[in-house]
Formats: sequence, C-alpha cells, structure tokens
Amino acid sequence: MTASLLSPGIRRLAYFVSVGAPLITGYLWADSRKKAYGEASVTSHRLEPSYDTSVFGAYRRFARSAITAAAIVADYKLTLARLPPENEHDEFAVTLRGEKLEATHRRAAAKILELCERNGGIYIKLGQHLAQMDYLLPDAYCEALRPLLNACPIQEFAVVERTLCEDLQVERLSEVFSFIEPTPVASASLAQVHRARLRTDYREQTQRMLSPRERAWLEEQERLAPEGPLVAVKVQHRGLAEALQGDIATVQFLVSAAERLFPGNFDMQWLVNEIRENLPKELDFEHELQNGERCRTYLASGCGAKGQRCARPRLNVLVPTFLTSLSTHRVLTMSYETGVVANDVAGIRHLGLRPRDVASIIDDVFTDQIFCFGFVHSDPHPGNILVRPSQEDASKPLVVLLDHGLYRELDDAFRLAYAALWQGIVEGDGASIRREALRMGVPPEDVELFTAMLTMRSWQDVVDQTEQRGDRGLRLSNERTSANKRRVQDYVRAHIMAMNRLLGRIPRPLLLLLKTNDCLRALDRRLGATSLMVEMIARKTTAILAEHQHTQWMEPLHAQRHQGLVRGPMYSFWERIRLSWRRVRLELRLLMFRLLVWWHQLRRSGDALLQRFQATFRSKSPDIR
Repeated sequence: MTASLLSPGIRRLAYFVSVGAPLITGYLWADSRKKAYGEASVTSHRLEPSYDTSVFGAYRRFARSAITAAAIVADYKLTLARLPPENEHDEFAVTLRGEKLEATHRRAAAKILELCERNGGIYIKLGQHLAQMDYLLPDAYCEALRPLLNACPIQEFAVVERTLCEDLQVERLSEVFSFIEPTPVASASLAQVHRARLRTDYREQTQRMLSPRERAWLEEQERLAPEGPLVAVKVQHRGLAEALQGDIATVQFLVSAAERLFPGNFDMQWLVNEIRENLPKELDFEHELQNGERCRTYLASGCGAKGQRCARPRLNVLVPTFLTSLSTHRVLTMSYETGVVANDVAGIRHLGLRPRDVASIIDDVFTDQIFCFGFVHSDPHPGNILVRPSQEDASKPLVVLLDHGLYRELDDAFRLAYAALWQGIVEGDGASIRREALRMGVPPEDVELFTAMLTMRSWQDVVDQTEQRGDRGLRLSNERTSANKRRVQDYVRAHIMAMNRLLGRIPRPLLLLLKTNDCLRALDRRLGATSLMVEMIARKTTAILAEHQHTQWMEPLHAQRHQGLVRGPMYSFWERIRLSWRRVRLELRLLMFRLLVWWHQLRRSGDALLQRFQATFRSKSPDIR
C-alpha cells in the first residue's frame, strides 16, 4: 500500500509512532544511564542541583521537552476538536468554550512548569519570561509559572566550592575567606549567591591587583568591621554555559514545530532570538561588573556617556561595590547588602518606610536611565531591588540595585523619539504618537496595537480628545478598577494573536523597554502608587525634549553670534520664556490629574464604606425592607 492510499489520520499516526517511539525509548535509556552513573538528590523545589552537560543529559532534556510539547499539542488539538462552534448569541456555548479552554490552559501550564523545573537552566529563564507576560498569555500560565521567579536550582556546595577554587586560583577557600556559608542566601536561574567574610588580612596579604574603589572600600570596612568585611559571592551554575547552545537549539526546534502545527496562532520566535542574544551576556559576570560600575557612575554624577549633566545625582540609590580581584566570568564578588525586596509592602512598612516613597525613587531612577542616560537596567523585577532605611535619615528609603547582567543601550535618536512618543501618549496626540513610533521602527499598521501594549489601554482610551484631560490621564494610570481591568482583558483577548506577531516585528530595544515598563507598572500597583509613573514620565519627557529643542535652537545662534551676525540675547530670553511656560502648563495639568486621582480614590473608599455599613445594618435588621 503506497503512502498516497493512506488517509491523513493514518499517516499522521504513523508519523508520531515512528518519531515518538524512538524518542521515548531513548529518553528512558538515557534516564537509566544517568541513574547508573549516579545523581545528586533533588532539592525541595524538585529542581536538579547540578546541570548535566553529558550527552545523556542533553538528550534527556531534549526528549523531555519534545514529549511535553507533544502532550500539550495533543491536549489542545483534542480540546479544540470537541468544542462547540463559536456563537456569541449562545451564552451556554460561550461559557462552555471558556471553561474548556481555561482547563486546557491550566493543564498545559502545569506541564511547562514541571518541564522547566526538571530541565533547569535556560528553561527556568524561559519560564520566568513567560510568567511576566501577563499582557499576552492567559492568566493560567502566568499564575502557574510564577513560582519560577523564586524557586530556582540550588547546586550542592561541593560543586560551588570547586568552581570557586578554579576561578579564584586557590587550593582552599580559607586562603581568601574566613568563612563562607554553604547554604545560599539567594538563587536564580543562572547563579546562586553565598554570604562570606573576607580574611582580615586580605588587603595586605593578597597578591591580586586591587582597583582604587576596591582598595578604598576594603580600608573603610577594616574600620567598620575588624573581623573582616561581609561579601556576597555570586557563583554561576556549573555546566550552564557549556550546555547553552544545545538547549537554545532545542527550544528553537520546539518553537518552530509549534509554529508549523498552529500556523498563524503561535509565533514565539522573537523570544528565542532574545534569549540567544542576551543569555550569553548574562552568563559573563565580567560584563555584569562593567555594567554595574557604569550604572553607579551615571547615578552618582547625573552625567551620561558624553559627560553632560542630564539628571540629578542620586544619593538614595546604591549599587554594590564589586571586588574585581575576586571576580571572573563565572564568579562575581561584591559587598553584601541587606534589605527587603521591593514588593514586600509589609516589610517596607515594618522598617518605618512609606511604600509610595520607594516607588517614587524606583520610577525616578528608571525613567532617568531610559530618557536621560540611554542605559537601561532591563530586568527590574522585585527580587533585583532591595529597600532599607537610609543611614542619614531612617525615615527615608535607600534603594539597592542588584543583578546588572542585562542592560540595553539607547542611542540619542531612539531615546528622544521614545520620549516624544510618551509625550504624545500623555497629551493624547495621535499624530505625534504615529510619527515617533515610525521613527523607532514600528510598522505603520501596528502603531495603534503597539501603543496599546505600551500603555495597557486601547488606542481609543489613549487618544480620545472628547474626555477631559484629567479623566483621560486617569485612564493612563495603573488604577485597577474593575471596569478598567475588564476593558483591558477584553482588548487583549481580541488582539492577542496580533500582539504576539508584533513582538517579532518591532526593534529589539523596544522589546526590553516593554518588559521594563511592565515590571515597573506591576511594582507601582503593588506599592500603591498607581499614578506615579505617568507623572514621572510626563515630567522627564517634557524636560528632556525642551532641553533638546533649546540646544538645537541655540546652536545656530551661537554660531551666528560668533560671526557677529546676530546679537542673540533677546532670542534666548524669549525661547526660555516659551519653554518655561510649557513646563508650567504641564505642572498645572499634573496637579489636576493628582486631584482627580485623589477624588476617585476617596469616592471609591466612601462607596465601599457605605456598602459595608448597609450590609451590617441589613444583617442586624432582617425584617426591615
């Protein structure tokens, strides 16, 4: 019987049997070989404590991934085949479809979570990305994968000690540290952090080259901590870099297969490209050290790469001091910094700090990085930001920025276009939004969708000029009213496939800016500062664009004045008056915006209090109608 005589269903079954049987057999064989060679015990999070770089480990991860993907695809195919036809007028059919799809989402998310936990490494990084894509993925995926943001692999200390001795070129860790805790204080997808104490005579006895900053820090710590300074030692998971390319190829294969099985409905190639470009940078701790030093210089001086002052110097933000003499591409040693994570509202209040003050500092720093410096920390999730009281004033917060492995550089043209885009969004100027989005490389037909993804508001909400300015600005804030949340969910549900395709078409800097924007928006909501980001962006973009326009306007006048062609001062005076009036108008608009936000919050609190009073009154007087 020739293949052409077989029905499509029989051919598909034969294909899956011919491919799946060897795959499952090979997986079981590799797993048995692994047990024969021995395996360390798994952690309480069911994560493998060491990354297997052998051929058995690579094949086992590939087979496990392929089997999981096949199970998810089969589940979705069967569910979609059994669903009733779409009919918006049939309420029962709509409800049934929603319930069936939600159950399928939950099953698929549980399978992906187990795959990420068992494979570790790049798979956990991928799962963390998916967990933060609440603007694109169903809630079931984000909720199921959220534990990956905290539950990460922990390697046995013997493996960590081996890496440290190799990279620090010592026979015993006691040559450098008076003690190092075997249990890590933190663990991420790529590395884990151990607390240690340097030997008291390290600075005097070491033959290593000390940087001036490192030497000054060690001298200061000798006065403050005679027993030796505490340091945090970040150690990369052993074997991760060696297995990187093979694991990326596996993810690439699975994404390509899913695209063929669900044409037009599944396009995650952009995520694979991002991981392929950025993960090698995150695995190079020397690159992270350079990023951290550059971030510290910019924040402390307020000057960007060109040396021009473009922001206020930051005394309320701290970057750990890096010890270059004890850092390599796999080991990063830095000052040990304490604090609570940025989204721990109860912990922040326990320290006597106001969560809104914390949000204000964080938003201020990141808007400076985006609009002023053009050098942006692109992974600002709460675990990378610590908060503690300032030494100068215990009622003021001090923010500590951690994990400087992933930054994105923005050139001046892109940075100014992004600032003008946000100013257009704040002012509801559709023409300005389109113009600046095109300058940044957004396809013309996707400008409205991109704006909706950036603001999590529909295009109509952003550019509706029939509303009052304050009410329209209120929609741009992160106020999580039930009406706003329902409107956003309906919009995302209607455009989710288009959003997924758009992520593969926009320039890469915009991808990381979207991620940064989403992280900050979620953090502001958690800290109860829902309107703060809009105000901060409005001020920063107005100031940056005004300064740029003033510079452009004055440069030819300076040249003409130098040649004796114009007299200049009056032109400069009226230009400064115009720019000052623009800032005054902005402050008045923001004042109205804050008053409206305050009024809406007060009204909701009053309505909630009234409903509670009415419910209590009715429960005590059941006979009163």
